[in-house]
Amino acid sequence: MNDLPVSAHNLKWLREQMLMACDMSQSVETLRKQGYSDPAILDAFEAVRPRGNALAEGSRPPPLIRRMPKNLHRVDNRLICRADFQVRLMRSHVGRTFGPLFRAREAGL
Repeated sequence: MNDLPVSAHNLKWLREQMLMACDMSQSVETLRKQGYSDPAILDAFEAVRPRGNALAEGSRPPPLIRRMPKNLHRVDNRLICRADFQVRLMRSHVGRTFGPLFRAREAGL
């Protein structure tokens, strides 16, 4: 195992992993595979962990809440039947792209 501290490049990568809420056990395994010791990994986590308390200090809302997209709209809570959903899907860009695959699967091809 490498007793050297985790490199600046790997610290930046670990900070990004934390910000994206990735699985930290996978990050630890990745650092272990690169040869870092557990104490060095713990020091790296301490160096990049968020500081402060969002509950006490208050947190900013995520960007999506602050600046809602123009095409964002509320979805009715009523149930949509499968046939209606398929019609809407086929009319969308997803349907135009993958529609032939859906139809071939339904036809049993």
